[in-house]
Amino acid sequence: MTSKMNGKLLKKSIIILPANDKKAAELIYDILKEQGFNPVAMRDWRDTQEFFIVSSPDLIVMNLDKPDDEAFENLKLLRKCTKAKDVPTIIISSSERSDFDGGFPLKGKETFFTKPVPADDLLSTVKKMITKK
Repeated sequence: MTSKMNGKLLKKSIIILPANDKKAAELIYDILKEQGFNPVAMRDWRDTQEFFIVSSPDLIVMNLDKPDDEAFENLKLLRKCTKAKDVPTIIISSSERSDFDGGFPLKGKETFFTKPVPADDLLSTVKKMITKK
């Protein structure tokens, strides 16, 4: 990606959706696809880890229900991967952000939303986070 992101480059950005919540991932996938983005739905966490071996996405969008969620632990492990540690992440949760304090794996590269998230807010955040990269 170039540092000057025009509309076409922005839309070609790779956005991965870990499959910890298939319904939420499908909804987010549809919203992003409808706007011309390039979302990639992962089947499971192994898929997500393997994706980072061959590619480097521009953004991760995921659903984390609660701090003891298996996906939360998997995200912590993923952050140890060199290619994954600096990828910006949007986290959507039914919990409050403060519920994750004391072990949150992201340091300044995340945006946290409590459900429900209006599609317009999600899309504007996706654009901001990709262009910041």
